[in-house]
Amino acid sequence: MITQSSSSTLPAPVSNITPGPEQLGFAELRYLLQKKESHNVQSGIEVLCRLERIFRGVAQPVGGIIEKLMGNSEMEPLLQLFDLAKHPNLLTAISSTRFIELTKGQSASVRSAVASTLAKLAEHIELHEMILPAIPSLIELLKDYGARDAAVSSLTKLTERVEFRSAIIPSIPVLFKHLKDYWVPVRSFAASTLTRLSEQEASQAILSLIPSLFELLKDEDSDIRSTTVSVLTNLAKQGEFERCITEKN
Repeated sequence: MITQSSSSTLPAPVSNITPGPEQLGFAELRYLLQKKESHNVQSGIEVLCRLERIFRGVAQPVGGIIEKLMGNSEMEPLLQLFDLAKHPNLLTAISSTRFIELTKGQSASVRSAVASTLAKLAEHIELHEMILPAIPSLIELLKDYGARDAAVSSLTKLTERVEFRSAIIPSIPVLFKHLKDYWVPVRSFAASTLTRLSEQEASQAILSLIPSLFELLKDEDSDIRSTTVSVLTNLAKQGEFERCITEKN
């Protein structure tokens, strides 16, 4: 059984020992990480994180278990990945490909959890390259009635970071379509994100939307017209867009 040392100071990392899955204690660790109950998974993660500080390379024997954890049908265990990201030697166990697969899963709770988890993992600079390929999948979740709430929340947090905005630029046409979404949070996110992207290298792509934005001003839905006015007003504050909007007006 693995127990925590009574001393507050952990031993120095041991670089010449890589514990194997058959060694004493790993069977119990695997058992905890494979359980569905979130408190058991949390216990396993805490043990794993303590071990990581002692044994370099501990991620390799349990890498497969991390993959299973990501595919768990319960939301809370998936969110425990946030704890793993605090440990550099365990970062390689978190795969963007797996996250993308999970955004297309059958469970709405898992799709929502994936969106929430990516936003939390973004707090770690080391994980930014892993998160970038998953952003288009989050954009797709805006159309997912079971996960769009979490997707809006996650994408709002991600777009606050300049380094993630480049991954959203290819989805500008999709965001424009969401200006007509019936759900206010999605519509508001699309409007604010288009304004943010206009400040980046996406200005040309946004400029090409100006004629279509003016067409939206004729929409029969007053909320859509109001959202469009907000976008155009914000864009007009920038010189490049001001000239184009004035000419169209």
